[in-house]
Amino acid sequence: MKDIIELLERYIKEYNLTNEQIQTKVITGKDILAFGMEKNGDYRLRCSNLLEHAVLIAASDSKSGRFLYSSTIFLFSPEDYPYLLFWYNQKELGGLCKLSLNDLTRFVGNRVIEFGFTHSNTNFDYKYTSTKFLISLVKAIEGRIDVFISCTGTESLSEQMLQSSFLPMNNGETDILKPGEINKESRPVAKFAKLLGFELVEGLYSYQTLGPVFFLRRTAG
Repeated sequence: MKDIIELLERYIKEYNLTNEQIQTKVITGKDILAFGMEKNGDYRLRCSNLLEHAVLIAASDSKSGRFLYSSTIFLFSPEDYPYLLFWYNQKELGGLCKLSLNDLTRFVGNRVIEFGFTHSNTNFDYKYTSTKFLISLVKAIEGRIDVFISCTGTESLSEQMLQSSFLPMNNGETDILKPGEINKESRPVAKFAKLLGFELVEGLYSYQTLGPVFFLRRTAG
């Protein structure tokens, strides 16, 4: 994780994301909780086993301390893959089967990054610059580390459904209406993924909300 943190800090300086008006910093571990969950909203940060893999890029007003922007990144290795869950549409079975990242080894190697939730309460200029910052990060790690993005969908699966290994569809047993549909707030994330050449995996959905999943596969190494 150290190499990713160093890369992030370098780009913060390069893009002048800390200046007289704005302070941008990289936060890890329990310091993320101290920053305040209400300023980010990424539900994965509530899980202690995921928190240790998280890096938060956070910006605030230099004078007032007012929250402006945050974006989460998670860095995982193979021992974590069994706990990273998805749903896959098994049409011949008439429903969704639960998969882990272990079942998707054609997409990942020995390290993988997930781009998490981005929350902004600031002006267009900063959002534009921070997007360029994330694009630079992706281009810097492309070819060395696999990257995926799970977009937030429009569904909200119950705890009972999340514990199941198979979710039947269109038979009255479950109420899954729109797997693969993107929540309005997550649409810019999907555009970001497509812009950078991420591959949409047909029939693969995020674990809690059934949003689409995009992978950027290594081109070397």
